[in-house]
Amino acid sequence: MSEQYVEQLRAAGYKITPARSAVLAVIEQEGEHLNPAEILAQARTIHPRIGRATVYRTLELLTQLGLVRPIYLS
Repeated sequence: MSEQYVEQLRAAGYKITPARSAVLAVIEQEGEHLNPAEILAQARTIHPRIGRATVYRTLELLTQLGLVRPIYLS
Protein backbone atom coordinates (compact mmCIF):
# COMPACT_ATOMS: atom_id res chain seq x y z
CA MET A 1 0.00 0.00 0.00
CA SER A 2 1.25 3.46 -0.88
CA GLU A 3 2.86 5.28 2.02
CA GLN A 4 1.53 8.53 0.54
CA TYR A 5 -2.07 7.35 1.05
CA VAL A 6 -1.31 6.14 4.56
CA GLU A 7 0.35 9.41 5.54
CA GLN A 8 -2.48 11.51 4.13
CA LEU A 9 -5.11 9.45 5.94
CA ARG A 10 -3.23 9.69 9.22
CA ALA A 11 -2.62 13.42 8.76
CA ALA A 12 -6.37 13.87 8.32
CA GLY A 13 -6.95 11.99 11.58
CA TYR A 14 -8.05 8.61 10.21
CA LYS A 15 -6.85 5.19 11.32
CA ILE A 16 -5.47 2.64 8.89
CA THR A 17 -7.80 -0.27 9.52
CA PRO A 18 -7.41 -3.69 7.90
CA ALA A 19 -10.46 -2.97 5.73
CA ARG A 20 -9.09 0.38 4.54
CA SER A 21 -5.75 -1.26 3.88
CA ALA A 22 -7.47 -3.89 1.74
CA VAL A 23 -9.30 -1.26 -0.34
CA LEU A 24 -6.10 0.75 -0.80
CA ALA A 25 -4.17 -2.37 -1.81
CA VAL A 26 -6.75 -3.26 -4.47
CA ILE A 27 -6.78 0.27 -5.88
CA GLU A 28 -3.01 0.42 -5.95
CA GLN A 29 -2.35 -2.99 -7.49
CA GLU A 30 -5.03 -2.83 -10.18
CA GLY A 31 -4.05 0.48 -11.76
CA GLU A 32 -7.26 0.58 -13.76
CA HIS A 33 -10.80 1.79 -13.23
CA LEU A 34 -12.76 -0.48 -10.93
CA ASN A 35 -16.32 -0.17 -9.75
CA PRO A 36 -17.13 -0.65 -6.04
CA ALA A 37 -18.36 -4.22 -6.60
CA GLU A 38 -15.05 -5.18 -8.22
CA ILE A 39 -13.12 -3.53 -5.39
CA LEU A 40 -15.25 -5.41 -2.85
CA ALA A 41 -14.67 -8.77 -4.53
CA GLN A 42 -10.91 -8.29 -4.68
CA ALA A 43 -10.69 -6.76 -1.19
CA ARG A 44 -12.41 -9.84 0.22
CA THR A 45 -9.44 -11.94 -0.88
CA ILE A 46 -7.32 -9.77 1.42
CA HIS A 47 -9.82 -9.11 4.23
CA PRO A 48 -12.70 -11.65 3.99
CA ARG A 49 -14.98 -9.84 6.47
CA ILE A 50 -15.04 -6.50 4.60
CA GLY A 51 -18.54 -5.31 3.75
CA ARG A 52 -20.03 -3.31 0.89
CA ALA A 53 -20.72 -0.31 3.14
CA THR A 54 -17.09 -0.22 4.24
CA VAL A 55 -15.92 -0.13 0.63
CA TYR A 56 -18.30 2.73 -0.20
CA ARG A 57 -17.33 4.68 2.94
CA THR A 58 -13.64 4.19 2.22
CA LEU A 59 -14.06 5.31 -1.40
CA GLU A 60 -16.00 8.39 -0.23
CA LEU A 61 -13.25 9.22 2.27
CA LEU A 62 -10.52 8.78 -0.35
CA THR A 63 -12.49 11.01 -2.72
CA GLN A 64 -12.92 13.73 -0.08
CA LEU A 65 -9.18 13.67 0.59
CA GLY A 66 -8.44 13.91 -3.13
CA LEU A 67 -6.68 10.54 -3.29
CA VAL A 68 -9.09 9.06 -5.84
CA ARG A 69 -11.68 10.48 -8.22
CA PRO A 70 -14.94 8.94 -9.24
CA ILE A 71 -15.59 8.25 -12.90
CA TYR A 72 -19.19 8.23 -14.02
CA LEU A 73 -19.98 6.05 -17.01
CA SER A 74 -23.28 6.12 -18.86
